[in-house]
Amino acid sequence: MKKLEQRSPHKGSKVTYYILSFFWRSVYFWRRDTNSLYHLGNVYFAHGHLFKATQLWNNVVLKDPSHSKAWHNLVQAAISKEEWMQATTGLSALCRLHPDHLEYATLYSQILKKQNRTNDMEQLYLNYVDSVHKKWAITELALLYIRTKKEQEACLWLTPYLKEHPQDAYGWRLLGISYMKLKKYPKALGALQESYGLHADTEVKSWIVKMNSRLEQLKNTN
Repeated sequence: MKKLEQRSPHKGSKVTYYILSFFWRSVYFWRRDTNSLYHLGNVYFAHGHLFKATQLWNNVVLKDPSHSKAWHNLVQAAISKEEWMQATTGLSALCRLHPDHLEYATLYSQILKKQNRTNDMEQLYLNYVDSVHKKWAITELALLYIRTKKEQEACLWLTPYLKEHPQDAYGWRLLGISYMKLKKYPKALGALQESYGLHADTEVKSWIVKMNSRLEQLKNTN
């Protein structure tokens, strides 16, 4: 994410601080608008008053929940203080306001992973499966299902996705892993071979050898 919005224009001496803070307080007195509060918060932040700044930005989003710049600053402030719940609240709002900005979704995902909030992670990815970021959403969703031992769900999402995007080597890899964990070895072998054919990967190759060996053993026992 970009650094806190409008930080550098408000840097300066104490005189600058008093002038700018007086100016934006006066503007707010006459206009009573959220942008005045937002800029006043930026002035406070630029001169080291983070607590006052976050109070003002919080007031901004309470009055105008669509104020992206205030949410952006609140997220950055929360991250700087490692206040992860506040950060996720802001990122959730930014994802709703800007579903095309994958930057917000990936950062939101990283923080949710840090907190092990699997249900929220699942909902986040599901929100993006029909968006322009479908590839990211499907693969992250599949990884989540594999980690939480829901490989069948991973297969249900990956199979139709790969019919539409058969050149996605990583998607085939995840499908192969899912089938291996489900002990569906012929399907696992097929998916892994597709992955390796698109991208020669030593780990995938070792799994292919393992699957061939496993299938040979099953054949001999029968």
